[in-house]
Amino acid sequence: ARLADELRRLAAVAVDPAHVVPVLAAGLEGATPFVAMEYVASDTLDVWLRRLAPAPLDRARPVLRGLAEALDAARRAGLTHGAL
Repeated sequence: ARLADELRRLAAVAVDPAHVVPVLAAGLEGATPFVAMEYVASDTLDVWLRRLAPAPLDRARPVLRGLAEALDAARRAGLTHGAL
């Protein structure tokens, strides 16, 4: 139940940057906590980064800047990414 409450809080927070996938809903279905996020037809970030690396700085800089902006916006909203 605590996890479901935390997931609902996550779904209620709006994070601005285009680099953040919006959470559409979260909660508890029976005994199963869930998070529903907008579908993005793309590789996961880790797959994309493995394909990019090693990259020259001029190609890596925009990717890193977008990632940093997304993490900063989430942190300002009181969120942290569990995988980082």
